Amino acid sequence: MHHENERVFYLDFIRVIAFLSIVLFHFNVCLIPVNDVYKSVGSILLKDVSIGHIGIGLFVIISGASLMLSSGTEFNAVSFYKKRFLSIFPTFFVSYFISVFL
Repeated sequence: MHHENERVFYLDFIRVIAFLSIVLFHFNVCLIPVNDVYKSVGSILLKDVSIGHIGIGLFVIISGASLMLSSGTEFNAVSFYKKRFLSIFPTFFVSYFISVFL
């Protein structure tokens, strides 16, 4: 069983792969020669899907896996949503009021 603060190597490894694929997607310097034409690193495709989209999908999957591991063995929907609400909405409302009223 994984504790909430314990690092899980395979999740960190996939997170690094996702990060690198997104950085390469945004890195639009022409570096790859293909048929005497230089293509940008960000235009790399795997099975007609850009590496940036693959990285975003990996981040979504890793987020779900991290939430599952942090919730423990017994899932309580009330405490889960209460914890998510308290971690997201105070910051949201503070930034909302600052942007609206300042």
